[in-house]
Amino acid sequence: MIIYKDDTADSSGTGSIPTIMREMASLCDPMDEDGIYEMRAVAAGVQTFLDEENCAGRASSHVRALAARALICSGRKDMASRLLLVGGGLVKASESALVNAGTVLILDLKPLVIHDKECLDMVIRRCVLLLIDSMAHMWDEAAGSGMLGLRNVRITAAAVLGKGVRPGQVQVLAREIKSLCEGRLDVLRHGRNWRERPMVFDMDWMVAAGKKRRKGNVS
Repeated sequence: MIIYKDDTADSSGTGSIPTIMREMASLCDPMDEDGIYEMRAVAAGVQTFLDEENCAGRASSHVRALAARALICSGRKDMASRLLLVGGGLVKASESALVNAGTVLILDLKPLVIHDKECLDMVIRRCVLLLIDSMAHMWDEAAGSGMLGLRNVRITAAAVLGKGVRPGQVQVLAREIKSLCEGRLDVLRHGRNWRERPMVFDMDWMVAAGKKRRKGNVS
């Protein structure tokens, strides 16, 4: 995605630019003139991309994911993570009967999926790593005790692989995404001196296994 720097882009009016500007401004500390210009440039780039692709509807989650991608490319990972986490509602806390203590978080990967001509696989992996890093502080109080549930892993994997993909390929990539999260949490455990590493589980697989068990197909 090209970040189109447009000095004429305004933070008022209609379209995606004012929406992105307002959302980024609400998540960030007061910025100087250079920061505002950078934010406007990212918003203008997203608007240009949407116009060129003739995107209909322009769902807020789609626009937000595009803006976060542009921010990552421009080196503003801090703003990208806040835009995805806080603005997008990708992460939710959950009370689980599976654990007696610890922090249980659910990460929904589906809002990260954007259908375009870019290398989606690489982008998804970078976004997942960024999100894990941004979530790390949520496990600090429990010293790493808890869980990370991944939702819509297979939907995301299928979107990455594209049309005509075989189910087996989707399963492989879904496992790779899970392993990616586990590896990053291992690194964070040592870096943040956690006693434990949050357990990563595939919520899609658990739901599917539960349905099979109820049908008597799984012992």
